[in-house]
Amino acid sequence: MRKGFLVCAISFLIFLTLGSNALAGLDDVSLNDLDLQTFSTTEPMFTITALSRFDGKSGNSAYVSVEGEIFDLSSLRLWSSGNHMALHTSGQELTYELKTLSPHKEAKTADIKPVGLLVVTLEELKNYNGKDGKKSYVAIGGKVYDFSRLGRWPGGSHQRGMHLAGNELTSELLKDSPHGVRNISGIEAIAVLGITIDELKEMDGHDGRKAYVSVEGKVYDVSELAFWRNGSHQGDLHLAGNDLTKEILDESPHGISKLDKAYLVGLLIFTREQLARFNGMAEDKRYVAYDGTVFDVSDLELWVLDSGADLSNEEYDSAIELLQHATEVGYLVND
Repeated sequence: MRKGFLVCAISFLIFLTLGSNALAGLDDVSLNDLDLQTFSTTEPMFTITALSRFDGKSGNSAYVSVEGEIFDLSSLRLWSSGNHMALHTSGQELTYELKTLSPHKEAKTADIKPVGLLVVTLEELKNYNGKDGKKSYVAIGGKVYDFSRLGRWPGGSHQRGMHLAGNELTSELLKDSPHGVRNISGIEAIAVLGITIDELKEMDGHDGRKAYVSVEGKVYDVSELAFWRNGSHQGDLHLAGNDLTKEILDESPHGISKLDKAYLVGLLIFTREQLARFNGMAEDKRYVAYDGTVFDVSDLELWVLDSGADLSNEEYDSAIELLQHATEVGYLVND
């Protein structure tokens, strides 16, 4: 978490002011104000791949993303075909285009309520490396920023290739860089970094990979912590690359306090296909989703419904009440 250090360093970014409120509604707080440490939302979350399908063609709605908020512009005449003035195409992240290049600036989205939150996965992030006309995205502190127009990041490369766009660089820019984040200004957070349960498994601290663990839906980089050497804690009792919510909250003598010096790098997310595996058979643990949040129901003795499912549209009031006693482990995304 490195709360004091993280807030101090990030404060150099003139656009970022961490708030203390959860994301109750996307029209209540901007992504720049969002404190991921207290994140909670019932708003739909879309990966950038899912966003691309809402291109305004063949009967699809026309969605665009601005500063992490996704707007449905289908009702606007000049967006009805998914293409605006032959300049902007729906189904894309258009923060810079609509806030800076558009003559209307944000006026066209000011009165439209967002329909969701944009999430960029680690795999999607790799595609935005500043090469071949791609934008340069970098993830810091769980949020994704567009570095495309920063002079110090030509072609997605910083300090002659020391740091490359398309990557999660929280530790590199907050600890290893001599400048920290002081020289970054005039950019916006364009998405939340979402780390899928499968991507998390790859970050095990081996073969040069970073060591990530997840607790209560928040993913932490524990690579620099002495007691997580090579992705292993307490003699392989806990291993990086896993969701350790139950293990750290219920079984560790230190609880979550031992992660105080770890970097918060993103949110743990599940696609519906991934969630389906957590049915007590394909995966030992049993998870269900409700209103976009994924819960661990493995230890709920009275739980009789199927697990590995999204119950948001089901009418099981008594079962839903049981979720008050379940632990939140992540978030469901549309992919």
